[in-house]
Amino acid sequence: TMLTAGPVDAGADSPKLDDAALVAACDKKDWAACKELGDRKNLAKQYDKAMELWSRACTGGNGLACTQLGFAHAGGSAGVKDAEKAVALWQKGCDAGDPNGCNALGEAYATGRGVTTDAAKAVALYQGGCDKNHFPSCSNLGFAYHSAQGVAKDLDKATALFKKACDGGEP
Repeated sequence: TMLTAGPVDAGADSPKLDDAALVAACDKKDWAACKELGDRKNLAKQYDKAMELWSRACTGGNGLACTQLGFAHAGGSAGVKDAEKAVALWQKGCDAGDPNGCNALGEAYATGRGVTTDAAKAVALYQGGCDKNHFPSCSNLGFAYHSAQGVAKDLDKATALFKKACDGGEP
């Protein structure tokens, strides 16, 4: 099983470099290179190495790496399931500007996984992601408006958000 349990695609934002070039760049504190190398190790089922590289990149400020590491902790691929650690990593990813981290954090607040349930906080996180055209966030925000979770029920707004998500490729 790959460590990803969320919407972060391995290699989606990555430079097209060979592994040796990525190692050299990572050694020079190119955090995107460390994250990409972690993705490649994950695909190769070298999970411990992937975790180490994502952790390094996250510590360096790469939000995508923090989010990816959060999914590994949420799913238990990092050893044991640790929802609180996942939440902390998603918060770090979100704070670094990764909308995937914000969306995952919103889902945690919506469900109470690793945090106290707070629908209004979930909505704010989804809104931030949707404003950046992160379509899973738009879908989650639409669901909140459809079901009156953290906001007043507004079917017109829900429909518009679902359309935006769908138009953006979200199933």
